[in-house]
Amino acid sequence: MARRGEKNIISFEGIYGDRQARPDPTFLLAKIVGAQTAYYNGEVPPHAHPGVMQVFIIEKGEFELLGPTQAQRLKGPVLLVIPSTITHGFRFNENVSGHVVTLSEMRFAALWTAAPKLTSIADHLTVINEFTAYTTAQVIDVVEVIQQEQSRHDGEEEIMLTACLQQLFLMIYRLKLQQHDVLLTDQGHTGNNYVRKVQQLIKESKGQITVERLASSLNISAAHLNRLCRQATGLSVSGMINEYLMAEAKKYLSYTNMTVSEIAYLLHFEYPNYFARFFKKHTGLSPQAFRKR
Repeated sequence: MARRGEKNIISFEGIYGDRQARPDPTFLLAKIVGAQTAYYNGEVPPHAHPGVMQVFIIEKGEFELLGPTQAQRLKGPVLLVIPSTITHGFRFNENVSGHVVTLSEMRFAALWTAAPKLTSIADHLTVINEFTAYTTAQVIDVVEVIQQEQSRHDGEEEIMLTACLQQLFLMIYRLKLQQHDVLLTDQGHTGNNYVRKVQQLIKESKGQITVERLASSLNISAAHLNRLCRQATGLSVSGMINEYLMAEAKKYLSYTNMTVSEIAYLLHFEYPNYFARFFKKHTGLSPQAFRKR
């Protein structure tokens, strides 16, 4: 199995300081940026969130958006859409304030079964700093309702959360239409598009696909595909396949009563001991020890 690239890219299972959280398919968390960044004293190192995407709405203050190869200086008001697997980090000034919404890719996709074109919102890292279709305050109003609803347990909160998420992302979609996306680089845009396609093909094949088949499907060489994926995520294509298998393994260990052997065969490992070695190599724990945490 391939190792990670030379870059020191962190893959968070939780959300920043909350390392115990393992997002499930319905995962949703809205927080105030100030409270979230306190754990890192204003700096969040480059990292990626497998399986989840994020929306940051920075109302005021200056900060640096740290990409895999460069940094971009930004100032509020600004809105960021950060898809799953995209390497990003932050260096916040003390006066920064805003909100962040984190949700699973599956929850995001479920919002748009009747309007699939809106899934393009999550195609690449996007920076929006022109608020013409909607004001920053209007966007934040929706996010604050999401924050309130996620603490309710009256039976109707899921209906409201779905409605608010659809409203939020439709607002973002319209804001994107009224400005040219401010991307880190054109090369980064191309790489991110390939990453999304690679991720989709890995999911469709349940991780049973080779680098060569992926490259052939995308009509580029395996070497070039690996280069683009490393630039965008810090991982090789094999690393992305391994990351998918690890996410699936952790999901089944955390949320089902399946035995380790059953999970191994489900993930197409020839023998359970092969799966156990693979899992320990990537986590430092045996599958049984991980389940008991």
